[in-house]
Amino acid sequence: PVDSAEALAWRQGVLIFKQRPLGELVEELNRYRAGRVVLADADLARRPVSGLFHLQRPDEALAHIQSSLGLDATHLPGDWIVLR
Repeated sequence: PVDSAEALAWRQGVLIFKQRPLGELVEELNRYRAGRVVLADADLARRPVSGLFHLQRPDEALAHIQSSLGLDATHLPGDWIVLR
């Protein structure tokens, strides 16, 4: 079943994730920021995440994810970020 509030939240400028794969969140955030975010491996992409993320502040969302999941971030030219 689809949660309509979750599915339509982007219209309000937010993403709502409830135990969804980190890879899906990264894909969505990449649509709203310069550069790209890349996950270092498939296991990391499958990690479940939950939260409300503001689309106007995708880098803030990434910083929160990095902190809460204990990830390391490598910043590369062109606003590319590799999370491990």
